[in-house]
Amino acid sequence: MKLTFKVQGSAPNPYICEFWRDGVNLSSSCTCPAGEKAMYCKHRLNLIAGNTSNLVSKNIADVDVLKNMVKGTDVEEAINLVKKSEEASASLKVIFEIKPDKRRNEIYLNLIKSILLKNGILKANGETNKLDLYDENLNYAGSYKLKSSVFKEELSNLLTDIPIKKMVKPFKGVMSVYYYLSTSRFNNLLEEESRLQEYKQKLKINLKD
Repeated sequence: MKLTFKVQGSAPNPYICEFWRDGVNLSSSCTCPAGEKAMYCKHRLNLIAGNTSNLVSKNIADVDVLKNMVKGTDVEEAINLVKKSEEASASLKVIFEIKPDKRRNEIYLNLIKSILLKNGILKANGETNKLDLYDENLNYAGSYKLKSSVFKEELSNLLTDIPIKKMVKPFKGVMSVYYYLSTSRFNNLLEEESRLQEYKQKLKINLKD
């Protein structure tokens, strides 16, 4: 069985999206420029997601048929992986913001070590001497202000005996340093986010006609 839809894109004439299944593989095609080059195509993904806002053909009921057609396929698996990675990226943006909306009163230096050992995250914001701390659930736990740079000796001594990981990442033009354990949720989210392009590529290949 092949399902055919007409969707309105940026071109004057509607694009034609088609879907068909062979075993656990769902294949599709679209006449949009991206689809014709076997690239990531939003028209097909919108239909798979049940989005009919650009549907101009009269077979809206077939969108539900498509939904059932996708179940148990390699495309469904790839879509779920992309979704998981995108959710990880959204969670990380809470930490990547330049600074918390409201900073609390200063916390004690030894609290940093305690929270890190419980899989929290320490963030050194750019070139400032303000350290922001987040707990294992990515909730803001407070800030610590160093008297000089973020790499002050007292901080280095504090982290010496912890198997800490370090990452430097820019966000909105500001470089920040992150300290965390490999067992932290933060580390897991970073690994999941890094696979987003891999998952999108997998989805693109699985949708290929």
